[in-house]
Amino acid sequence: TGVHRMELDVPDGATVADATRMLFSLHPRLKEWDSCLLFAVGAEYAGREHILKPGDELSLMPPVQGG
Repeated sequence: TGVHRMELDVPDGATVADATRMLFSLHPRLKEWDSCLLFAVGAEYAGREHILKPGDELSLMPPVQGG
């Protein structure tokens, strides 16, 4: 577990959904979590339709269990 960082070059006008598809193509096992991922751009939650801007930081948050 932990934080993993990578940079993606996405085309102008790309959405969170577009970036997610790119990540799934690079890391196919991530697709297993597709239905339960949350996204944030910067410090704000974002939907898949959110349009990314240059320099945006996209975070994918898998489901977690507390205890």
